[in-house]
Amino acid sequence: MATLVTVAKVHELASEQGKLVEINQKRMARFNVGGHYYAIDAMCPDRGGPLSKGGIEGTTVVRPWYDISFDLETGAVTRCPAETGVATDEVHLEGEDSGIAV
Repeated sequence: MATLVTVAKVHELASEQGKLVEINQKRMARFNVGGHYYAIDAMCPDRGGPLSKGGIEGTTVVRPWYDISFDLETGAVTRCPAETGVATDEVHLEGEDSGIAV
């Protein structure tokens, strides 16, 4: 069974906002979309690009620099030219104002 690691407090991640976190030397982007929390790889597989700084459109994140987007639930590419999606992690909430853990 995976170990839960607290990466952010719920109140630290405003709605429609992303945050870069590092867990065991792995960089992940965390998002709050209307009170639903998502976790995906931090970098776009197509030329890099910090997904945590991307814009939110519904349940997708649009990477800065180029018009590429990824589904926050599945990691799938929703707008090309990226050829591969990104990994996702399950997010666990621990109380109303405690941590977001993966």
